Amino acid sequence: MHTVKVNDLTEGMIVAQNVLSRMGQIIVYKNSCLTKQMISQICYYQIPSVEIIDGEIPPQTALALEHKHEVEKTYLQRVLSRPDFEKFKERYISAVALMENSLNDIIFRRIEIDEPNLIEDTVNLFNRFDSTYELFAIIHELQKIDSSTQAHSMNVAIISRLIGTWAGMDKADLDNVTLAGLIHDIGKIKIPDIILLKPGKLTTSEYDFVKKHTIFGFEAIKDQMIDKRIKDAVLLHHERYDGSGYPFGYKGEKLCNYACIVSIADVYDAMTSVRCYHDAICPFDVIATFEQNGLCRFHPDFIYTFLHKIADSYIGSEVLLSTEEIAKIVCLDSKLSRPVVKLEMTDEIIKLKEHPDLYIQAII
Repeated sequence: MHTVKVNDLTEGMIVAQNVLSRMGQIIVYKNSCLTKQMISQICYYQIPSVEIIDGEIPPQTALALEHKHEVEKTYLQRVLSRPDFEKFKERYISAVALMENSLNDIIFRRIEIDEPNLIEDTVNLFNRFDSTYELFAIIHELQKIDSSTQAHSMNVAIISRLIGTWAGMDKADLDNVTLAGLIHDIGKIKIPDIILLKPGKLTTSEYDFVKKHTIFGFEAIKDQMIDKRIKDAVLLHHERYDGSGYPFGYKGEKLCNYACIVSIADVYDAMTSVRCYHDAICPFDVIATFEQNGLCRFHPDFIYTFLHKIADSYIGSEVLLSTEEIAKIVCLDSKLSRPVVKLEMTDEIIKLKEHPDLYIQAII
């Protein structure tokens, strides 16, 4: 057993002792496997550190994880059992390859961006999704096949278009923000693979060099005949609404809408691309992650629309709670990662924000 500071907690760590609030409420039970929701709660209650188990996972924890894994796997299998999934995968791989060739041509041959074809391929992929969960589940599954910068950019384009759709953008803006997502990381082509694909932690100098990809990307497209806001998104997608980003520390109204949308999509795809044991992504883990990292870092209109729409799309869905009970989401609450649920066995209505020890583990 060892003590871990709250900022160093990661998913998959096993809690050695009950985690208590200052008022004595249980926040996380002993032997629980930490999730993003649990870490978010620990941060919310300002608990400085947690005792973590060393060595083997306790048997009861392993059983709970296996059950959760099976629930997630069953739901994901239903999503991926669509007759046209294999055809979609082929189109996705083909579209990513086309985009890679196009971006290389832009960087090294100074060829004009082929807007219509790039956008059309992405829109055709986007239009094949029937639901929010299906979109995220399939994107996550395809991350296992291709985790390249180009595949990441395709995912960011699809998610950016989704956010733009939810925000009520017209077709011209949707096409523009889609293109912004596709080319937002074009500058990484100039980062050597020995740095970009380094398995370990980057040194300070290496990280500083990687951060220059926004500048490299902007320099490559600044003379292209495309909307200025698309160029701004390439340059500024790592800026944050509170001024905590790079390369210039811009904040608030200095950031265009395209950059603000692409930044959310970029963070979402990056944070869900490496999962140690999940076959699916619990949407409430996604929401909790953004809540934990600070919503003020993103444009309020777009981040709240994004998270609210994700949560709203699961009203009426059955979920597996951390107690292994089955419940149905009834409505949302002020904290989006903590909705109101009704227990299947007793019909009891529970506001999760009033029960800090209860969590949604998976959609059933």
